Amino acid sequence: MILVTLVTLRVAETRLAVTELEQHLESAVTDGLAKGRIPEFEDGLRLYQGSGTSPGFFPDSIRDREPGFYRVVDDGRHYHVLIRDMAAQRYGLMREVPDTRACDRLLRIALVTGWLVALVAAWLYGLLLRRREMHRYGSPP
Repeated sequence: MILVTLVTLRVAETRLAVTELEQHLESAVTDGLAKGRIPEFEDGLRLYQGSGTSPGFFPDSIRDREPGFYRVVDDGRHYHVLIRDMAAQRYGLMREVPDTRACDRLLRIALVTGWLVALVAAWLYGLLLRRREMHRYGSPP
């Protein structure tokens, strides 16, 4: 149960990150680069461009990767990376994200604690019902 919850949260986080990065990349390519403008991004978001066969100025941490979504650690910093091939060009969009290990650990502790509390509460409720039934109908001989 806990594992299913953790996997579901990880999948939801990944889908949200991919969707957001895809929107930024699509906007950058269609609204910015196609019109000859360099797109402006918020802090922590970087765009890289290269041809389909040459990664151009891509950082070493993502240079040899195929198109897709990745979690990358580079120089001790954590990034979500989206690489796409669009219009004979390869684009890479990197977003710096905070180190989430502490948050993940707290989430796991909260889930395990909640599961254990629910288990103990169900056990105590079972005992209470058993005692009530014994009191109502008398104890067995």
